[in-house]
Amino acid sequence: MPAAAQIILERMTDAQEGAHRAQNTGREPFPKGTVIFMNKMITKARKLYGVGVLVLLLSLIPLPADAALPAQSAAAAREEKYADVVVYPGGTPFGVRFGANEVTVLRLTRFSSSGVEVSPAADAGILPEDVIRSVNGVSVSTIGDVVRAIETVGEKPITLTVKRKAKEIPITLTPEKCDENGSYRLGVLLKDTSAGIGTVTYIKDDTLVFGGLGHGICDSESGKVLEIESGYISNVKIGGVNIGKPGAPGELCGSFDSEKCGKLIANTEVGLFGMYSVPRGNIGQPVEVAEAWEVSEGPATILCTLDDNRRHEYNVEIAEINRDSAAKTKNYVVKVTDERLLAKTGGIVQGMSGSPILQGGKLVGAVTHVMVNDPTTGYGIYIGNMLDEMNNLL
Repeated sequence: MPAAAQIILERMTDAQEGAHRAQNTGREPFPKGTVIFMNKMITKARKLYGVGVLVLLLSLIPLPADAALPAQSAAAAREEKYADVVVYPGGTPFGVRFGANEVTVLRLTRFSSSGVEVSPAADAGILPEDVIRSVNGVSVSTIGDVVRAIETVGEKPITLTVKRKAKEIPITLTPEKCDENGSYRLGVLLKDTSAGIGTVTYIKDDTLVFGGLGHGICDSESGKVLEIESGYISNVKIGGVNIGKPGAPGELCGSFDSEKCGKLIANTEVGLFGMYSVPRGNIGQPVEVAEAWEVSEGPATILCTLDDNRRHEYNVEIAEINRDSAAKTKNYVVKVTDERLLAKTGGIVQGMSGSPILQGGKLVGAVTHVMVNDPTTGYGIYIGNMLDEMNNLL
C-alpha cells in the first residue's frame, strides 16, 4: 500500500542519526556505543579547542523528541478532539452506483445488416475501454447522447473522438442499419455508470450518515478522485470470495439488491460518504472514537462480512503507524493474523476496504488497501481523518 522529508546539509554523525531516529520513530535515540563515542568526542573537543567549540558541537546534536518539545506542545499533541464522539461501527458491505459522466466501450458486438454480420466499430479500430469524448465534435457524457448523435446522421460517416491511455484519437466510421429493429448501430456495448462494493466503516445513527471505503474512487488512468454528481447505495449480498495471492489480489463477489437504500453524498480522498434512507437494524452498540495519540502498534481487530453474510470480528496487528498529522491516508500498516480470515480470504481482499479497525474498545480507523505482493498486509486510515471530512461536508 509516507515518511517525513528531511533536508540534509551534510552527512550526519552517528549521534545526529540516532537523535533523528528518536524523533521520527520513538525508538531508542542512539545505537549501541554511540553515547561512549559522544563522550570521547566532547572530551577531545574541550581539550583541543576550548569551551566555544564545545558549545557549537553540542548545538549540532538535535535533542530527542520528548526533550525538544516544550510542555505546551506536548499537551497540545494530546488534545482530546473526539472525546464526546460515539459512532456505530460498520463492517457490513454496501454497493454504490453512480454516474461516471463519460461513455466507455465495454465490448465490441456484431449485428445483422442487409443479411450480413457487421461491426463498424471493430472495423474502424475502436477497442474495449475506449472512452468516447465526442461525436462529430459535440461532447457526450451519456449513452443517450451517443445514440441520439448516431440516429441523427443515419448512414453518413461520423467521427468519434476517443480517449485511449490518456491520448485522444479521432476515429471515423459509418453506422449500419440493423435488420432486427431498423436502428443505426456501431457494434459496441457502452456503459455510462460505475458500480462497486465496499464496506461501511461507521454510522452516525442520529443523522443516518455513514462513512465507508476509507479511500476515494479514482480514475483508472489519472489516479485522481472522481467527481461524482449523483449516485445511490444498495444493500449487497456476498456470494463468494476469490482468495488473494501474492501478485493477484482477491475480491469479495456480491450482488446488489434491486432496491436503493440511500444516496451517495460525496466521493473524497479519505472515503465515500452517504446517507441511509431509513434507520439501520442490528447495528450493535456504539463505540468511542480514539484520539490519534491513543493508537499504538500491536493487537487490534477488524469487522467485516464474508460469504456467510454475517459480520465477524477478526484479529489483526497494527504493525506501523505514520504519526505525521498531515497524512490523510495510509496512516497504518495492518497485518492480518487471524487464521480464520487467512483461510477464507488469504488476507485483505477487494471489497473489504472500509472494514473498521478497533483497538482497546475504540474505533481507530479502517482498512483501505492491500499490498499486492503480500495480501496478508495492507494499509489503514485514521478514523479522525474520515470524521473531519464528514463534518466538512455536512
